[in-house]
Amino acid sequence: MNSFAQRVRRVQNAMDDNSLLLIPTAKPATRNRDTHYPYRTHSDIIYLTGVNEAGLTLLLTNDALFIFAATEDPERERWTGKVQGHDFFRKTFEDLNCKVEVRPSGEWRKEIENLSRGRKTLYYDFGEDTQRDKTVLETLSEIPQAARKGLYAPRTLKRAATILSELRLIKDAGDIAALKKAARISSLAHNQTKDFIENAETPLTEFEVKAFIEREFMAGGADQLAYPSIVAAGNNATVLHYEKTSGRANSGEFFLIDAAVEFEGYASDITRTTAVGGIDKAPAFARSMHALVKQAQKEAIGASLVGATIDAVHEKAVEVLSRGLFEAGLFERVPQRNAEGKFLSAEM
Repeated sequence: MNSFAQRVRRVQNAMDDNSLLLIPTAKPATRNRDTHYPYRTHSDIIYLTGVNEAGLTLLLTNDALFIFAATEDPERERWTGKVQGHDFFRKTFEDLNCKVEVRPSGEWRKEIENLSRGRKTLYYDFGEDTQRDKTVLETLSEIPQAARKGLYAPRTLKRAATILSELRLIKDAGDIAALKKAARISSLAHNQTKDFIENAETPLTEFEVKAFIEREFMAGGADQLAYPSIVAAGNNATVLHYEKTSGRANSGEFFLIDAAVEFEGYASDITRTTAVGGIDKAPAFARSMHALVKQAQKEAIGASLVGATIDAVHEKAVEVLSRGLFEAGLFERVPQRNAEGKFLSAEM
């Protein structure tokens, strides 16, 4: 059984008896006129099928999988590209050892009504799409009309995330391989960009650096950007979600780059600062702050041990940074926590 079939089986085993779980497609978002933003479906769809494709919806019962996917259509595919097709999904889940049906995308609305009848529990994440929520609720409200026949609608609603989020905490071999690939593509691109910035002999613009790193991302095999790239020169780096590309940095000034890629549904995330012409060209105070951040990074990595919490790793970085800023004379006092976790203000 392949990893996707195994994941579906784990979801089915975690569901309440006599229940139904719906994972709907994400709607394409229009940018303007006939142009759409790059499509990205629901993460759980990618997790269970490996496919990022519009119109793909999943319905699971304890002993069946219903896949609603786009059919092959040469006319449409001339505009939007090939789809995987129904045979692909049948083959992917042929070893699931339960009922597997693959149907056209739009038929999920009819099937959820059929499958909901007599079920005790519905797993569905309300609040992500109000129009789809309305469709689901209207479907459930019509079912009680058949109660005299012994049929009823689900009387318990649970978030699908209560199952999917918990299962996805433990990564299987496929998850780990995708995570490593995303991190490798991003880190190599950042290293190439660091060399590009440090070897520059003239001022660099933000759009030059952004174009360089995003080219490296795509050349490395990324599926898409993990998030909009932030490339900020000089004081622009103090804007937390800087989006423009009109700034420039001279020799000795820094570029902050917060950019990374997504691969097979998994995102990496890297932030790095690099001085134009190399760190030796930067002013002394800037060099000392750069060294402080580097030390915090090293100690946070050292605290990343088996059994450690994310909070513990974060606190190690905060400790190093706070002490360094205090010793540099930037703070008279720094926040400290007492045994109960409440903040105190005390000298280091």
